[in-house]
Amino acid sequence: VYPPWEQHQKKIDAYLKGQNPAKSVLHRIAYEAQIPAVLKQSDGTLVPQETDNLMARIYAHVKQVAPGLIFTLQTDNAAKVAVLSKCCDVFEVASYSSSYAQNMVPKLREDMERVAGSVPPGKPVIFWLGGTIPNTSCRLAEELRCGVYMSIAYGFAGNIFHMGHGFLPSECSRLWSLISGINAEVQRFYPAFVRGKNAAGFVRKAPADSFVWKAVDTGEAVLLLAVNTASSENTLEVKVDAKSVRLYDSPAETSLADGVFKDVFTPYEAKVFVFRK
Repeated sequence: VYPPWEQHQKKIDAYLKGQNPAKSVLHRIAYEAQIPAVLKQSDGTLVPQETDNLMARIYAHVKQVAPGLIFTLQTDNAAKVAVLSKCCDVFEVASYSSSYAQNMVPKLREDMERVAGSVPPGKPVIFWLGGTIPNTSCRLAEELRCGVYMSIAYGFAGNIFHMGHGFLPSECSRLWSLISGINAEVQRFYPAFVRGKNAAGFVRKAPADSFVWKAVDTGEAVLLLAVNTASSENTLEVKVDAKSVRLYDSPAETSLADGVFKDVFTPYEAKVFVFRK
């Protein structure tokens, strides 16, 4: 329920007046922005509004008043991705068919591909992953790690782990360890990876469909991020234009015969390889 636009605008302006553009803060316009909006008139009458238009109006106003601030908007509705992603600087999205599903990974690829293909080019995306949704006991650490690496492969800017609706029990030590350490793990390779140029042509024989992957050329080498989306052990097999390979952060380098490379992945496992051309 929103107040009449004039009142809402005054509240927005009062909030923006106290914000410092020099601080790295994300200002969220709306959470679950797909929920139908109504305006409450001064006499108490509720007037239904087109939510998409309201979000666009708010975004246009805040960018005019405070162009130096960064505004986000979040939705759980895949059907709203294309329109709502235009109403913010950074787009937050979750999907009930994957993010909040009992088994997260089976539909995750499809949902991420839909988001990547629907948002404006270059729009930063934060993809939500359910840490304790739909319940506090179904999520595996491997699923969350898989989701994080898949997000990187699809070019998203980051993730939020939804930890509400019961919160995570203290005895879930593997999940707590994953959550506390995943950012440091990713930051070991991410700065070089995100600066690299797309090198899909480097892979002459692509991995099986059960793998999500992305290759980037850093100038000195090609980094290949690969994620096994299967719930069983799987073998990555590729043919590349490279002479040797090693795991990122590992000094052990293996020579390649004719560029053929194989490696076994456990369920939902993700790895980053460094190939020397």
